Amino acid sequence: MIARGLRYAFGAALVLVLAAPMLRADATVDRLVFEAADLHYKGEIDKAADMFEKAAAADPKNVYVQNQLGVINVKKKNYAAALKNFSRVAALDPRNTFAMRWMGLLLLREGKMEEARVWFEKALSVDKKDADAYYFLGTLYYLAHNPEKAIFYLKKARDADSDEAETHYRLGGSFADVGMVKNAQLEYLRALAISKRHTRTKNALGWVLYNQEDVEGAMAQWRETLDISPQDTEARENLARANNSLAWQAFSSGNRIAAKRYWQQTLVYDPKNKAATYYLDMIKQ
Repeated sequence: MIARGLRYAFGAALVLVLAAPMLRADATVDRLVFEAADLHYKGEIDKAADMFEKAAAADPKNVYVQNQLGVINVKKKNYAAALKNFSRVAALDPRNTFAMRWMGLLLLREGKMEEARVWFEKALSVDKKDADAYYFLGTLYYLAHNPEKAIFYLKKARDADSDEAETHYRLGGSFADVGMVKNAQLEYLRALAISKRHTRTKNALGWVLYNQEDVEGAMAQWRETLDISPQDTEARENLARANNSLAWQAFSSGNRIAAKRYWQQTLVYDPKNKAATYYLDMIKQ
């Protein structure tokens, strides 16, 4: 599905070539495109770019070629060039939602939210079931701190393409922002059912559980995150805060043994934690 390719690895270019009806019958262009697509699929980006450029010179109106050049330029972080590629496609083919979504993404990257919104909505005007366009609109409003609209569009994305972990993660975040904790927890669990290694979801779910006073459940999520990604900064900070809080509670109730244990754990995750260092020195005296 092109949606997943756009969000992640951009798909298998060679397969797309085989399905692309817009290619010219010209044998030279066909040969260039097939060779370029094969190179792109193999990860030989620079060689693929050169071959696609030759195809573009031979057939300037080939929208498939321009789209692939846009994707390659994104991979090479040539964002301005990529924007030009996708702009050409949008001008040549006003129903090309692939290019429209990329236009929106690149403009969103530049902080041009209003211009990005226009392109995502154009994609939806062509295809009302475009899960990507709904997803990116939801993300746009999420970044703009408008959780109500973020929820609306992310729900649309979920309904159109419900097997994307990232969609459920974003939707969960939007629910959490407006205090709909149970809804947030459900979406996080849906994300993890799809991808057990989605660490951002595990970190977020941990805080939902923590705020419901399920401290052990929260810490379990953060420890699992570190099992997946040992250097995950957010999980380490979360575990340090939780252990520091538990230590303070134990210390305040007179249980210095438990307090010592929790502060020692705090230092495991945050070796420079000043509070833990201070109170451990105090307990030793």
